[in-house]
Amino acid sequence: MITNTTQKWRIGEVVQVGFVKGLRVTGIEPQEGYPDCYRLEGKNGAVYEFVPHYGLNLIKPATAQPSKIEQRREAIAKLNAMQERAGMGEGGI
Repeated sequence: MITNTTQKWRIGEVVQVGFVKGLRVTGIEPQEGYPDCYRLEGKNGAVYEFVPHYGLNLIKPATAQPSKIEQRREAIAKLNAMQERAGMGEGGI
C-alpha cells in the first residue's frame, strides 16, 4: 500500500497520477514482494492500472459519447420510423 503521500490510496478515493487527475481507486491487488497494483477509473470511464515505479497503463479506453448532433439525428430517424409505421408519413405530427 502506498503510504508516503498526502493522497489516500483506498478504494473509492480520488487520486492524481502524474498529470492525470480525477482518477478513482476501484481496486487494489496486493503483490508479494512487489508494489501493489491499483485499478483506477477516470471521469470519462477509462480504466487504468497503476503500479508505483512501473507507471500507469491504460486498460480500457473511454467509450466515445455521441455528439449532440448525432443524438438529434438518431432521434429524428426514430421518430420518422415510428410515424411511417403508424401511417402518418414524415412530418405528420
